[in-house]
Amino acid sequence: PLPPPSDADHRPRPFSARAFAACCNEFWWVSVYVAKGLLRDELPYARLHLEGILRPELHRMLDAWIGARTGGARGAGKMGKALATALDAADWALYLATCAGPSQEAHWHALDACCALFAKAARAVAAAGGLRYHGEEEAGARAVIAGWRSA
Repeated sequence: PLPPPSDADHRPRPFSARAFAACCNEFWWVSVYVAKGLLRDELPYARLHLEGILRPELHRMLDAWIGARTGGARGAGKMGKALATALDAADWALYLATCAGPSQEAHWHALDACCALFAKAARAVAAAGGLRYHGEEEAGARAVIAGWRSA
């Protein structure tokens, strides 16, 4: 007889210190690539980095954040399908703001929202898991992005 169906293998597991640092580093490093693409008016380049690299790292962090808040009983779901119900209304609205429209300005706003939501989730995951959040990575990336955006 087979065991009863379960989602136990798909529930979020806490980050190791190394995996957490790698997720944060990748997110903040690549966020500057998105800004570089926008600054150069290379929308396909910027969008590929935003959707292809930043969004998966954002989803990893959101999954860990939801898992930390629920004791590992719940996560973001496959490809983020549970985010609408797992996040509170303000965080869901911020997540929706990470979805860029067709203009360059919409991509700047989406990048800003991505950075805000990732930072909020990463700080909470760090606090819940006793991990070190390297705020200097965030500060450096945000400074570069702000400088380029105002250029």
